[in-house]
Amino acid sequence: MLQAILGVLPIDDFVAEPLRTMQVVGDPAAVPPAVAEFRRIAAAAGIGAARIGGRDRHEFYADSRDGFAIVQTGDRRPYANILITKGVIAAGD
Repeated sequence: MLQAILGVLPIDDFVAEPLRTMQVVGDPAAVPPAVAEFRRIAAAAGIGAARIGGRDRHEFYADSRDGFAIVQTGDRRPYANILITKGVIAAGD
């Protein structure tokens, strides 16, 4: 699903981390399989690893409250959630 979204939705070029995932509770340096997959998909879309941030659980929840749209998938893996900050859609796109 992330690959499809990144194929049509530009990410914000004016924020340092337009993609954000939730850190593992108690082990913020851990990289769950879902997050590793998100990183691979982002890299294939030309989004560098430095532009994917991790947030602790409560910060992630707080950030999600400001969301405009939610895409629910059938992915039930732990930490298989990501916040995307949309960029500007240029006229004519």
